[in-house]
Amino acid sequence: MPTPTRKLDCALDALARGLRVFPQDGKRPKIRDWPNNATDKASVVERWWTRWPDADIGIALSPDLYVFDTDALEAEQQVRDLIAKDPALSAKLLR
Repeated sequence: MPTPTRKLDCALDALARGLRVFPQDGKRPKIRDWPNNATDKASVVERWWTRWPDADIGIALSPDLYVFDTDALEAEQQVRDLIAKDPALSAKLLR
């Protein structure tokens, strides 16, 4: 196994949460056909992050997985408002 890096550890943590990941450079995927080639296999993740130790972690979305991009304070407040309306949503959030 490669020497663990913070990004490798985070990618493996995403797998443990049931997510499929792929390496990316900023917003550019480092692999072809990433929607189909994203993986939930630790051996593949270890190989990718050995090859690209500084790669960012992409998450392949599924129909029941949503992403809230909260770069702006207003967007963050909107997410809080959604949670206030549906407290069960809070349990589903990855932080």
